[in-house]
Amino acid sequence: MFDQKNAGNVIFLKEGQYLRDLRVNGLNLSTGLPNGIFNKKYPGMGATYCEFMADRPSIIVFPFRSLAFEKAQNYKKKGRNTFFVGTDPNNESTKERDIRDWYKVHKGQFPKFSVVADSIEKVVDTLKGEGCDPYKEFSLVLDEVELLQMQSGFRDKLPLCFEYFKLFKSKCLVSATPLEFSDKKLSKLTKYYLEVITNETDDLGNNRSRDKQRSEPHVEIANKIADFYENDWEKNKDKKFFVGINHIQGINEMIEVLVKRETKATISAFASSNSDDKLLKEYNRDEIQDQKLPSNINLTT
Repeated sequence: MFDQKNAGNVIFLKEGQYLRDLRVNGLNLSTGLPNGIFNKKYPGMGATYCEFMADRPSIIVFPFRSLAFEKAQNYKKKGRNTFFVGTDPNNESTKERDIRDWYKVHKGQFPKFSVVADSIEKVVDTLKGEGCDPYKEFSLVLDEVELLQMQSGFRDKLPLCFEYFKLFKSKCLVSATPLEFSDKKLSKLTKYYLEVITNETDDLGNNRSRDKQRSEPHVEIANKIADFYENDWEKNKDKKFFVGINHIQGINEMIEVLVKRETKATISAFASSNSDDKLLKEYNRDEIQDQKLPSNINLTT
């Protein structure tokens, strides 16, 4: 939600520009993300691109191993010194000696660690063991931070991400759908907001901003699931999601996004008998039987 007290930290881009193009009010995101909380609002604007391409050492933390691994591979192809830390697609976990050996070779070449959230402790401890002070020498970015917040209750090491975050001198929390922080140190961080100005004008001739599709997190989750299948359907066609949401309207809105995205994945929706008739009819089908999910995407209240 837009905070009027931070109105001076709104970042305006023109339609077609990316964050790496920004040069305004002392901000140059090609040198890395700013200190604070960055509400990018729109997916695909190049926030993590700015940090991976910046000429400074960085630790970029992701909520999922597939995302952390893919980012490391992609930016390695772009010529950046990236190293993945976590459990790879072959279920092999990164060893401390692997981190140590790679860092010794690349420490003077703007090293970039692409890290699964559960592995941040391993990276920090290994760097300390090599005589490095990561809190001063590295920038820390927590990407899709709202997912780290939501999953902290059942992934024991995720709260550590925020404790480490507070220790870094250069740091940024990135989200398209940021949630509030109960931690006062985090909630007081400088906040940045992205607005994209389109070529469309209103009745007075003023350029309109590009409205986000919707601000609700469940809509963003629907888009992420669609991305998952769209990126590699053959590889992921047997993977399944089970999503719980606390209102029927939210389920119907997720279905609308998935249909609009033309995902190949099958969809099922479930609700109590009292609310069953409020679901979009064509997806009110296929019950869970023998503890097996009937569809790729399974939505329930």
